[in-house]
Amino acid sequence: MRITYLIFASTLIVSCNAWAELVVLQTGIQMDAVEEHVGRKTGSVWRGLKNGKPYAMTYVRVTKSSATLEDTDGCTWTRSTTFSSPSTEWANCSGRDGSAIVTLKSPIFPYHVGKTWAFNVDAGRWRTSRECRVVDTARVRTGIGENDTFKIACKDKWNTRTFFYSPTLGTSVHYERHRRKKGQRITYEFIRFE
Repeated sequence: MRITYLIFASTLIVSCNAWAELVVLQTGIQMDAVEEHVGRKTGSVWRGLKNGKPYAMTYVRVTKSSATLEDTDGCTWTRSTTFSSPSTEWANCSGRDGSAIVTLKSPIFPYHVGKTWAFNVDAGRWRTSRECRVVDTARVRTGIGENDTFKIACKDKWNTRTFFYSPTLGTSVHYERHRRKKGQRITYEFIRFE
């Protein structure tokens, strides 16, 4: 029994190191427009890596219009079920709690290369606009294999978020948040849904 755990632990360590790299194999591939975002059910778990370490997000509560999630860092947040929507409430997220009024300025779906949309965010003491654009299509390779994706970039006052969204899997296989002023990059890589 002990040997089994040791083999599993060794495999996990080796696989974690193998998962952390995104390889763009080809850009400008032909893909159909995405008509709608894939919804998740209460209790669903997104498993992946955050900066190369095991990470999970659990859908604690899902309604028709919003989802509340909790991650392995203890952060809990609520957001619209609209793709790439900023949070309307958050607690224990890097030691911060808060809320915001989020307004979608233009419809997202269907989206294709060149499509743009934006959210206005008003948190009282601060405001920003998150502007998103479908930049390109790309066949990428991550730890789970090759996937055809839409590359989506969303910018606000402080961050650039880049998603490689797979319509087949209904999630981003790779996501990077670049905090420009801090020079910090946080990467998330999808492994599976449970």
